[in-house]
Amino acid sequence: MTRTSLIGPVLAGLLLLALAACGDPSNVGIGLLEEGSGEPVVRVLTPSLIEEAPINDITGAVPRVLAGQVNDPMVGTITATGYIDFQSTDTVSASAITGATLRLVRDYVYGDTMAPLTLNIYEITEDWNALGTRADTTLTLGASIQTFTFSPLDSLVTVALPESWVRDNDTTLASSVFADVFHGFALEAMGGQAVVGFDFNRSLLRLFTEQDTLDYPVTRTLSGLIRTGQPPVPEGRLLVQDGVGPTVSFNVDFDDFDDTPLNAAFVRFFADTLAVQETPPNFVRPLQETLQLVRVTEEDQAFVMAETSLNDAGHYRFSDAALRQVLQQTFFGEELFDHFELRMPFTNNTINVMLLFDAASQETAPEVLLTLSP
Repeated sequence: MTRTSLIGPVLAGLLLLALAACGDPSNVGIGLLEEGSGEPVVRVLTPSLIEEAPINDITGAVPRVLAGQVNDPMVGTITATGYIDFQSTDTVSASAITGATLRLVRDYVYGDTMAPLTLNIYEITEDWNALGTRADTTLTLGASIQTFTFSPLDSLVTVALPESWVRDNDTTLASSVFADVFHGFALEAMGGQAVVGFDFNRSLLRLFTEQDTLDYPVTRTLSGLIRTGQPPVPEGRLLVQDGVGPTVSFNVDFDDFDDTPLNAAFVRFFADTLAVQETPPNFVRPLQETLQLVRVTEEDQAFVMAETSLNDAGHYRFSDAALRQVLQQTFFGEELFDHFELRMPFTNNTINVMLLFDAASQETAPEVLLTLSP
């Protein structure tokens, strides 16, 4: 092979190495290619107008229902009321029902794991819709049925419902139209220092007869969430909390990139995990591991562009084809968003927390990295 024939492969290899360096934000500032050289150029931008923003999370029709109360010194007091409904699986004579038990399988805890948690059971007196329902929803409740206390670490919580309630409702429990006349229970906090989550798929209402037991599975759930008090967020940080909010809203000035081809785009936020993990004794404050990057239109419609999890380096790094495509269309004059937000996947249904460094944090400030063609 002649020396001339080697030039093509060598140049191709150098270009691949340059693109690989651009794809890794940790290499930013190391041997950046000069504009006008014909090679891709990396630009690092700091988001503008970055601030905390409220959210009203979807907490209905998800696999977990939250209940309890917690006074967290970092984020304030959060109260969760769990709404849960069931479906009959068989017909039975009303006179044959001898008892009923609520079986709740816990799969989540936030707060003091050693202090007992007390919940009160109320019957929901109106029909309700779970699909797409948000955290600020409240339902109409009847009289209290039963109060029960348990440890937030209990994996299974079993509550025997009062015999008087069973007698008063045996016809309803045995009815072929049970789903139409029974609207479920509300689990409301009465005391304690924790919010727990119960698994939709493994919790149930169990009826007892002289010969058998009948299990009524959960059909719908909703978590009503309320925060009281202003979170004392440390200076230079932004609070992100699932369920009750807030989240982070920001924008980026792309005016200098009109009609510029875009090879790749990354958005990075640095997390202050040490501050989040400073808790009182026996207190669990789960980290918000997963975040979504969404574009929000002027009509307040939100579209997910990328999703990522906290990495070992302590930051969230968003990079997805949808993100690059939206920014490329923006460079060529399309108006696809009003601003960006960080949000949490609503299917997880938690009140998990994260602190992010804000734009004044210098080395740990949020950044947008663009790999541009000349």
